[in-house]
Amino acid sequence: MKIDEEDIGVGLDREDAFQTDDEENRAERVCGHAEDDTESDFTFPSRNSSNNFIGANNSNWPQSYRESMDMLKGATPQSLSFLKISGVTGSVGSTSSTCKYPSLNDEFSSLGNPLVFEAVLDEEAHTPNLIASQQSISINGSIPPLENQCSFIQALINGINVLSGIGLLTTPYAVKEGGWLSLTLLVIFGIVACYTGVLLKRCLESSPGLQTYPDIGQAAFGVAGRLMISVILYAELYAACVEYVIMMSDNLSTIFPNTGMHFAGIYLDAPQVFAIIGTLFILPTVWLRDLSLLSYLSVGGVGASILMVLCLLWIGVDHAGFHQGGTSLNLSNLPISVGIYSFCYAGHSVFPNIYSSMREPSQFPFVLIGSFTFCWILSTGIAISGFLIFGDSVESQFTLNMPTNFLASKVAICTVVIITISKYALTLTPIALSLEELISSTWFRSYGVSILIRTALVISTLIVAMKVPFFAFVMALAGSLLAMLITVVFPCACYLSILGDRLSKLQITVCICIGVLGLIIAGLGTYASIIRIAGQLGDIIDNTLLAQELVRDYNRKNISPRCSLKIDLHKAFDSLHWGFISATLKAIGLPSLFINWIELCFSTARYSIAFNGSLIGYFKGAKVGKNLFAYHPKCKRNGITHLSFADDLLIFCKGTVDSFLGVTSVLDMFYEMSGLKLNASKCELFAALRYLGIPLVTRKISDKDCVVLIENIKAKLHQWSTKTLSYVGRLELKRVVLFSITNYWCRKLFLPLSVLKKVEQLCSRFFWKGSDRSAFGARVSWQNICCLKSEGGLGIKDLKTWNRACMLSLIKKILAGEGSLWVAWLKSYILKENDFWNAGIRPSVSWSLKKIFKLRPEAFSILSPGAKSVRCIWDSIWVRHPLVTWQKLIWFPFHIPKHSLITWMAFIDRLPTKARLLRMGLINDSHCMFCENPLENRDHLFLHCPMVGFL
Repeated sequence: MKIDEEDIGVGLDREDAFQTDDEENRAERVCGHAEDDTESDFTFPSRNSSNNFIGANNSNWPQSYRESMDMLKGATPQSLSFLKISGVTGSVGSTSSTCKYPSLNDEFSSLGNPLVFEAVLDEEAHTPNLIASQQSISINGSIPPLENQCSFIQALINGINVLSGIGLLTTPYAVKEGGWLSLTLLVIFGIVACYTGVLLKRCLESSPGLQTYPDIGQAAFGVAGRLMISVILYAELYAACVEYVIMMSDNLSTIFPNTGMHFAGIYLDAPQVFAIIGTLFILPTVWLRDLSLLSYLSVGGVGASILMVLCLLWIGVDHAGFHQGGTSLNLSNLPISVGIYSFCYAGHSVFPNIYSSMREPSQFPFVLIGSFTFCWILSTGIAISGFLIFGDSVESQFTLNMPTNFLASKVAICTVVIITISKYALTLTPIALSLEELISSTWFRSYGVSILIRTALVISTLIVAMKVPFFAFVMALAGSLLAMLITVVFPCACYLSILGDRLSKLQITVCICIGVLGLIIAGLGTYASIIRIAGQLGDIIDNTLLAQELVRDYNRKNISPRCSLKIDLHKAFDSLHWGFISATLKAIGLPSLFINWIELCFSTARYSIAFNGSLIGYFKGAKVGKNLFAYHPKCKRNGITHLSFADDLLIFCKGTVDSFLGVTSVLDMFYEMSGLKLNASKCELFAALRYLGIPLVTRKISDKDCVVLIENIKAKLHQWSTKTLSYVGRLELKRVVLFSITNYWCRKLFLPLSVLKKVEQLCSRFFWKGSDRSAFGARVSWQNICCLKSEGGLGIKDLKTWNRACMLSLIKKILAGEGSLWVAWLKSYILKENDFWNAGIRPSVSWSLKKIFKLRPEAFSILSPGAKSVRCIWDSIWVRHPLVTWQKLIWFPFHIPKHSLITWMAFIDRLPTKARLLRMGLINDSHCMFCENPLENRDHLFLHCPMVGFL
């Protein structure tokens, strides 16, 4: 191996070249391998050797991680040029790599300096040895000037800037979720995260070539470790980009709350509009090659965090005041707080780069202590102040609670927007560089392809932010799943893998305990976050359940007069007044140019009807979407006056003549202004009221109340009875269509057993006979058909068990907490301060709610580990049957359904052989039609008949 000692600096005078012993030691580690024979090839020792060195050529992905992470530090911004193929890959035999100090020398692109070189996995010892390349490699370089490295103050600023992120905005909400005692976790996680940062430092010192987190992963677990850590790090950055979009849209919508628009038949509310506008504004910054300006702006992250703290205190001192409240500890929501606190300390991805850039790396532990101490004080101060000011009403970002008419609030919101603009591109660029690095062809690495990749990434973050716009829960998920692994689990695992044989038993025990505890917390926090996100999404069930509760006392005599009206609107394209839409848009305050664009969409659109193959005239119109109304935003402090879903409106008012006439007059005015008309055939006063297709009854539901369900199923069967369908076709229609109709009712009501039995009877008749006639002669009982395929059935769900599982899932919604209007109403008016498991059943609650409360003993054993999906609940309560051994012979991948169904009947001996028909009294002769055997049964036909065997 050829080494130029003069370039490396072996012959330099110590006093001229080095200022500290630490600098000389690092140089000796780099150059010590050249002392024996400068022209010989050699193999480096194992990872535990003090002279271990990482080889000089490796193409393992990602190679661009070092430079991309340097951008996030801010104090020493890098000017990024596009990733070129020659800087990363090339001919193995002729690659020239630059060996230098781990510093931030702007003269050399880190893309030309492979971060981790050739790694060979020692499979016998299960320990990866990092071995130099066998090819002749020329190492040319010199020690960079020390003034290009970071001082202690610069490194401290970098560390504080990395930790002072958007997690600070959510710490008051974390106190609300977990209680005041959850703040102790903020201290504990800070200590643990600081300790694991020191472990990363020790891992970096174990081998001279280690500079980044993925390097450590490869040194510990080979290429698989590098890939795993890199993917998780990039996923963490992607989650931060999603959070930036949500944060900006939420804060801007507080200033302009009435902003909204209809686009392509879809209504976009204020957060969605500002998410799109903000993303379009950010997009050009992602296309930039030189991010030095944004990198300098990102240094202001520390100042921006302090500025928001001052704004918060300003609001508390001069306007809102401080109020005591909250709970001491809330164990049910504690995992959410844990995830948020973990996200606040997510900086380990950049710590190795900060360490490598320091002039005196021995001071790195003091940098960590100073950074974590400052951020702990800042986070704790914001958490306490925010919760004392806003109390239980604190939002996921405390800036959303700040009154917008005050200067301090506007300053805080503007600061949030500036942070998003300055940090989004810096956060997304590492992901883009890694994807660009995977492209092998030079032509595909053009600037245009780079723009396409980055644009696609930005659009994907926008879509995720609009689909899951829950800032705190997304942060809790990222903190629990990603930050916990990067901050706690992987540092301990890598430390044990690299330096395990040098550690004492106490050190090994501590690392194992921290790692195991981190995995447990990551699992609990991830599960709780996913459940809360799923609960926030909500569905149509909430409106139906809440409507059931609101009308439960309408049949009582000794109550105040009450009235409810169920209104249904015609979807009449030709009767809608387009001027009404224009006036509404102007009332919102949208720009005139934008309103003109919207008017062009519906004023120039024309529709025509084809009759007997020819078009007949044109009429105006625009497609009406489903999202015409929004759910009521709150339930606890605002009286519920109406429920709306699409064009179905349920209005509640006093049961007086004046109140009723007032509601009808408002509706008449609305009809006149909008051009929409009342669908009188679907509108009802409270009597036999149905809302969203479900009867609203105050008593036990009866068969009469479910006539609509039975008639809907019969209508479907009559349509299909005229068609020639095989068993497979009927089974699929039952599985998809009929089950979806029944499932809609099962998710909302405890259906009577007689109704469920009637539905299954209709399904059985249709499966065996193709109509709703009698199913006499059914080959298999419906109970056996409802068994799992592994138990010899067809996997059709038993409706009785499924209905009970759906009701248990409603208990899951109650336990999940907020995110449901129905749950919020129950907690305010039924449970109040009581625990769900121990709350008493009031006589005044509805019959459906009483049935749900009676399921608590069964729900406790099923849901005690945590809330589950309806499918998991059904699987838990399903009565098991003996397993069959021939399942995979029938239901294998890519099987033909028709053949599999016939084979299934053969296995359970339900084919219409002559022996079976004789027992049923349908025929008088049981001789085999092929060989005249006296008994034609299943075994004879498939195993013993000579004619069938010949065929």
